[in-house]
Amino acid sequence: MNVLICPNLEKKEGLACARAASETLLRLGATPMADSAFGEALGDLGVKLGGAGELLSRSDVIMPIGGDGTVMRAARFVASSGKPILAVNAGRVGFLTQVEMHEIEQLRRLVEGSYTVHDRMMLEAWLEQGSGRRYIGLNDIVISRGDFDKI
Repeated sequence: MNVLICPNLEKKEGLACARAASETLLRLGATPMADSAFGEALGDLGVKLGGAGELLSRSDVIMPIGGDGTVMRAARFVASSGKPILAVNAGRVGFLTQVEMHEIEQLRRLVEGSYTVHDRMMLEAWLEQGSGRRYIGLNDIVISRGDFDKI
């Protein structure tokens, strides 16, 4: 099983969690993969590195590690691929995540195939102004006149 790890290194526990997930996956016989941009931070753990697009096509599951924002970015990244997401919470709340950092051993269930995939609806919005622009979102899309901090 190939698992594309997408850590948010801005999260306090993001790097430690990504390393723990990589080590656990390797021990269980799975192949952790990550974008080359994370290679130096992850160190020499045996994680396969490469370009995100190439790794996405070879992955069986995507594992964002962070908070809800990290999950939403990962969902936009993989939307057209149909790949499942298993999100690990390295943030504060993690409404959209399935696994907490202290539950990292639960990755055993992923490797064993002992899990259920729940389909989620993605939203799409088009901005018709100018040449037009397409937006994809998981959970919600905000239409606003200004900064998000005013919401």
